[in-house]
Amino acid sequence: GLKYLEESLDLGILENNQIKIEFAKSCICAFNYIPHGNLDSAYQMSKESLLVAQDSGDIFLKGTANSSYGISCYCKGLFGEAENSLLKAFSFYKKTAQFGWGTWVCGFLGHVYSDMGEYKIAQDYYKEGVSILEPSRAWVNMWKISIARSKVLSNDKNIDIDEVFEYYKELNVKAYQGWAARYIGEIFLNIDDHHISEAEDWIKKAIEVDKKNSTIWSLGSNYAYYAKLFRRRGDLTRFKQNLKKAIEIFKECGARGWAKKYEQELVTFS
Repeated sequence: GLKYLEESLDLGILENNQIKIEFAKSCICAFNYIPHGNLDSAYQMSKESLLVAQDSGDIFLKGTANSSYGISCYCKGLFGEAENSLLKAFSFYKKTAQFGWGTWVCGFLGHVYSDMGEYKIAQDYYKEGVSILEPSRAWVNMWKISIARSKVLSNDKNIDIDEVFEYYKELNVKAYQGWAARYIGEIFLNIDDHHISEAEDWIKKAIEVDKKNSTIWSLGSNYAYYAKLFRRRGDLTRFKQNLKKAIEIFKECGARGWAKKYEQELVTFS
């Protein structure tokens, strides 16, 4: 997809059409650079687009630019900036009905609030993301899996795991298949103390899928989650091994906020 996005960018530059230029940049950041772990480039490009959008006063540009910038900030581990920018993007979505961007803004706001422990708020945003593009099940099934995960993490065990499996089967967006598998693993790990083997099966699947799809940021998150599983088992050696692997990947792809978070966690077990 990068080839065609870059061609679109070139056409925008040739026409001196700012909307086409900034829209192409936002798509390159959100749908290529970020999934493949090229976070420094994503952050820089989306930040430049944001400045242009702010100067233009165009609410369409502000919506797409804040969306891609907020997503890049989340993946870099800049959580305050991510929340702020994604909330702005959400307000612009409401004014412009940018449905495609709207569902991703809602989904990543769900991720932000889940990582903050605000699971009810997270579920509300995930549900909003689902409602925007309900007919396009391939896109919204990630948010449906995310809703189930956030419920379990908030000690609401009233989920239908068979439905979750169906959501995964219908999720044909490669960039998020490993991410979704990891979330299912987290559901199994946290729903009770009797499904650790299933949790491990799903994290292994997540690692395999993300390696195959070269979705590097998600791969780092897989190893961080795998570390949690070994900590639950009391295997501190493999806990540290996997957490160090996660830190290494996050540093390589520019996710320094996430690397710092897990470095601090590693220190507590040294």
